[in-house]
Amino acid sequence: MSFGVLLSIAQALYVPTGSAVSGDAYRVVSVSRGRLQAEEIGTGRVVNLDDQNLVRAALAGTIKRGDVIQR
Repeated sequence: MSFGVLLSIAQALYVPTGSAVSGDAYRVVSVSRGRLQAEEIGTGRVVNLDDQNLVRAALAGTIKRGDVIQR
């Protein structure tokens, strides 16, 4: 059981290095109050994105929590 917990934690923290993320890259956190909340990959700072196309995509399920988006 402890192996399963460790594996789950490792999967949550793992960031693939094969996909070089450059520029303005964000990891989706949630949608709240008509804004997409995301975490900047480089700094870890949480930002609110007012892009309604991204909000619609998140509400439709096209963009999910943990997905990396670029702007």
